[in-house]
Amino acid sequence: MNWKRLGLVLTYVVITFVMVSPIAMTIITSFKTQSEIYIFPPTIIPQNPTLDAYKHVLFSSSILKQFYNSMKVSAVTILLTVTLGSLTGFAFARASFPGKSFLLFFLLGTQMIPGLGNAIALYYMAFKLGMLNTHLVLVLVYSAASLPVSVWLMKSYFEQIPPELEQAAQVDGCTPFQALTRVVLPLARPGMVASALMVFVAAWNEFLIALLMITRTALKTFPVGLYTFIGQFQMDWPRISAAATIGVVPLILLFLLLQRHFVAGLTAGAVKA
Repeated sequence: MNWKRLGLVLTYVVITFVMVSPIAMTIITSFKTQSEIYIFPPTIIPQNPTLDAYKHVLFSSSILKQFYNSMKVSAVTILLTVTLGSLTGFAFARASFPGKSFLLFFLLGTQMIPGLGNAIALYYMAFKLGMLNTHLVLVLVYSAASLPVSVWLMKSYFEQIPPELEQAAQVDGCTPFQALTRVVLPLARPGMVASALMVFVAAWNEFLIALLMITRTALKTFPVGLYTFIGQFQMDWPRISAAATIGVVPLILLFLLLQRHFVAGLTAGAVKA
């Protein structure tokens, strides 16, 4: 018996169980009644499965509107961040200029600021600019927060693409910008997909800034919408679980559809920093 292989298999099984069990329990809880939640010992399989939590979430709450708000904010954030991150990453990968290393590490250093550290300053700026209760302020804050990681990832990816390809395109009559858009960016698609997925996860799950900046129910995002199911004296676990199950669907679908590009983008960008 190969004990090393057996140990590796058991390690994978344990890791998979630890990662999947919270999701499985959330889905199972969404089919329970509120009274069954407090039964001891707790039940694994619902005794009387019901769709009441899903009916309430879908038809008697604002969660679908908030779901749409999060999709809109996340999509615009991806577009802005990946565009700026790709162009900036390309500049850092190809150009040489004074202060290049300082700027790169400055961008990386901004990621070390705690989320609560700049919340008050961001709120004050949004208030002065009249941007409270707008999705634009969320897009700008989320893009600024995700841009450093996107720049570093795209810089590392562009460094794996030979500059001779751009030179050949320019010899054939392309301008530098055309060489970038027609030759380099198509080759950098896996890195852009990896960057887009990371930006999407960050924007989709962000709670604190959205809670501070948005007070109108019609403009709230999905994570803030989940917060409304928390009562003063108890939590409506079946409805929270049902809403959370609905909210995780876009993440799972995106990773399943784009996992090949995502893995390729991360591994290629990790070869050289």
